[in-house]
Amino acid sequence: GMICNDLQPDGGTEPHDTLDARLRHDIRQSLAALRALAAVVEAEVAEDAGVAERLRLICHEVDWIAELVSSSGSTDGDQDFSVVDVGAVVASTCSSVRLSAGCDVRIVQEPAVMALTDETALRRSTRNLVDNAVRAAGPDGTVEVAVRREGSRAVLEVSDDGLTYTFKIRSGV
Repeated sequence: GMICNDLQPDGGTEPHDTLDARLRHDIRQSLAALRALAAVVEAEVAEDAGVAERLRLICHEVDWIAELVSSSGSTDGDQDFSVVDVGAVVASTCSSVRLSAGCDVRIVQEPAVMALTDETALRRSTRNLVDNAVRAAGPDGTVEVAVRREGSRAVLEVSDDGLTYTFKIRSGV
């Protein structure tokens, strides 16, 4: 099976700015080309687990960019709240960051930490926090990403060898 997800239509949301719509269209076209190339490479490297994993992570990044492009066309300002497994979002996000980090990125998580949140916003926030910590830690540093529960709240804490950032998700789930 193909590693990358199929391209999804952007839900029919018409943006106010035509240039933005054209730019999103062009980006989606390039992402579709990357997915097609990945499918060809996937067939060629099926035997090499390391290459297959890196290809899976590349496809994950392509899917993430496609999600950001699609969500940027929303003009209603509404967030899409759902019950999200915070640990799964963190694990997925950190798997991509590790490849380019240049430092050790560790995850410490309690099982089944769920939150009622906008998953795209959580992924963006997690990515930004981890990227900032990786830069602050430097090539020989360590970044630790912790997911835990504090009462009825899910807590995501990103720390590096120097600074600590805490992002609390407001959720009673």
